[in-house]
Amino acid sequence: MPKPPRPRKKGQFYVVSAGKIQFKLCIIEEGLKEAKHQMDRLMEADPGVWPPKLANDDLMWNVFNHFCFVKSVETSASTFDYYCRMLAPLFSQLSCRPITSIKLQDGLKYKEWLMHEEIWKKGNTHMVGLSTRTINHHLRCAKMFFKWAASPCQGYLQVDPWKEISYLPEARHKRG
Repeated sequence: MPKPPRPRKKGQFYVVSAGKIQFKLCIIEEGLKEAKHQMDRLMEADPGVWPPKLANDDLMWNVFNHFCFVKSVETSASTFDYYCRMLAPLFSQLSCRPITSIKLQDGLKYKEWLMHEEIWKKGNTHMVGLSTRTINHHLRCAKMFFKWAASPCQGYLQVDPWKEISYLPEARHKRG
């Protein structure tokens, strides 16, 4: 039986590793108690997949690697980097799960998490919750990933589970 995972410090964050996958739990200032709470939440999200079984072909981990390979060949380097950056939070939350287990409710939870819980850094200050425009960028990439996975040539999914997730309304961007 494998040892249970424990949060550890890495840079500005508490992280936990599962197999080759690393999950950010919270910033160090929030404390070890919050890191353990986030780790419990992560493990409860889908019981029975901790630690992840990386040999399974339809885990998000493997599908994401295939997607990255395809996009690295088909798109420019800057576009590929953008996809990787925008999909990193999604991947860190769902990588241990089979792609067929991802449902609309997971997308709504992810959208809410981006709005209220995602931690990012502005200068030396840690901020919580992303802007509307940034959330829409993350959602657009995630929806594109699931649409790709549901395409007939890929065949990972029968239907796109996040097709009905809507974007947040954005204020017009004024260029100066």
